[in-house]
This record gives sequence, structure tokens and C-alpha cells, in this order.
Amino acid sequence: MPIRRKRESRVQRRYARGSTKKGFILRRPAHLGKILGGIGAAAAVILLALVWGSYLKVKSDAYREAQERGEWTLEEEEIPAYPVPVPAVRSVSIKPEGNVGDILIAGSHGGVMMNLTPGDAPLPYTSAVAQRAGLAVAADAVSLTKDVARVQKRGLYVTCVFTVTCFSEENIPLRNYVRGLELALLREYAEAGMNDLLLMGLPNGTEAADQLTRDFLRDLKILLGDLPVPPAVGVMLPPGAFASVSGEEFEPPYVGNMTPARILGACDYLVADLRGIPVESLSDTLSDIRYVYVRYSLRLMVDKNTPAAAKEAISHGFGRVFEGSF
Repeated sequence: MPIRRKRESRVQRRYARGSTKKGFILRRPAHLGKILGGIGAAAAVILLALVWGSYLKVKSDAYREAQERGEWTLEEEEIPAYPVPVPAVRSVSIKPEGNVGDILIAGSHGGVMMNLTPGDAPLPYTSAVAQRAGLAVAADAVSLTKDVARVQKRGLYVTCVFTVTCFSEENIPLRNYVRGLELALLREYAEAGMNDLLLMGLPNGTEAADQLTRDFLRDLKILLGDLPVPPAVGVMLPPGAFASVSGEEFEPPYVGNMTPARILGACDYLVADLRGIPVESLSDTLSDIRYVYVRYSLRLMVDKNTPAAAKEAISHGFGRVFEGSF
């Protein structure tokens, strides 16, 4: 008797047909550690970017608020500076044979300034050129050579300040006479051995005016060329030479202003004259010229009789400050 196969149920037949098909099998990836590591690294980068962005925003907000309050400092490393052959010192003016003991004790200044031409007053230092030309020399005039040596012996840097007046003469022959006389005085004074000469009163601001100053500096350099150690030569310019002016307000410096570059090409360093700026406006002016201060390695001249001016400049990170009473 043949054996009859048991009839499969409908459910069993369905499972039997499906048993020949390939099913989905979940397997552990071969490089699971690398995958997880990559995901973790990506997450860390995103987190770091978020944290850093938040930090920069907080810093930017704080910086903007400080700027609005007038609290800012100079960051010189952000701007390439023109190299100059003079040290970055803070200097203060003294009278002929003036005491430097207090300056050394305070320790806040590394140099002094001596005024060679005090306006309409007689010349304070002896000069053979001045006597020959009939210029007024003070009865108690002292030797510039001895005064310079006295101060340098105390370890202080000496800058002698000379005001050039020849270019204010409208009469051309007279202008040339005074020009030659002032060059002769500078050559004589330079023999005293000061570290540098700072010239005030030179024309500037236009191509023609800048060229007059360049010619004067060229002739001066020729006259100083035979000295064993010629002093460095600096030129003081008004703040308008470094920043464009609109009425009473200073605007950010105009990059196309060629005066500083022209004159610096003929001398050793530049000074911005800030003596006429009120202390309450000085912070804004300093902010306007901070680019050129770094770019041209400027010195800043402020009024010695207004101590708050030097304090304001130093508080913003300006270290090359000259305090003069000229």
C-alpha cells in the first residue's frame, strides 16, 4: 500500500517557498572602530567650531563695547613696520644743563630733548656760526658738547630739537641766506655728538612742499657726512600729514597720502606733532593715526605741560612718546 504524503498546510507551503530566498543578515562591520572614530572626530570638529565661533563673538562684542567706551590698545604686530635706525624711547625735554637725576629716579624715560632754537629768545648754546652771523646768543650760553656728554654719561639718549625758519621767508634771496645759515648751525651743533637731530618747521603736505623738505634734508646729510658718527635726523609733521582732516574732525588715514613716505625716504624717522590736540580729543586722534604710527615707526610729540596727554597716549599702547615744552 503506497504511503501518501501528508498534505502541507497553506502556511507551511508559504514558508517552504520562502526558505530558498536569500534573507537579510545583520553583520558587524569589519572596520567599526574606524567608522566610529571618524564620526567622533567630525563631531569634535563641529563642536570645536561652535565653541570657537562663540568665543570670537564674545571677544568681538567685548572689543566693540570697549571701543565705544574709548578703551582700546595698540596692536603693533598686526602691521608691518618701516625700520628706523633709532631706538624706541620715551623722551622729555630739559633746559640747558638741566637736572636729569629725577628722570633717572623715575625710570619712565630713556631719553631727553634739548631745544637749540627757543623761538625769539637768544640761542642757549654757544655757537661760532651764530656769533659770526650776528645772531643773538644768551649771555649765559653753555657748551652743547659738554651738556650732551653730561647727559649721555648718565645713560640717556639725547635728541636735539631745531626749528627751521627759512621757508617762512617770502623773499627768495633772504630765504636762501637763512637756509644756508641754518644748515651751517646744524652742522656745527651736530659736532656736539648728540644721538639725533629733530627738525621742526619744515614744509609738507604737497608734492612741491615735500620736495623742498627733501632737498633740505639731502643738503644736511651731505654736510653731516664727514662726521665720525653723524646723528640720525628726524622730521616732525602735523597730524594732518598722517590723517585726512574734515573741519575739526579727523578721519581714518588716507592710504594715498604720500607725504610721510616721501619725507621718510630722506630722513631717519618721523614725529607726529600732537601738542595742539585737546586731551579730551586725543584718544580719537590716536585711534585715527594708529596705523601710520606703526607703519612709519612714528614718535609722538605731546605737550610736557599737559601730563594727561602723555598718560593718554601710553594708556593706549603708544610707547614712543616725546614730551616737549617748545
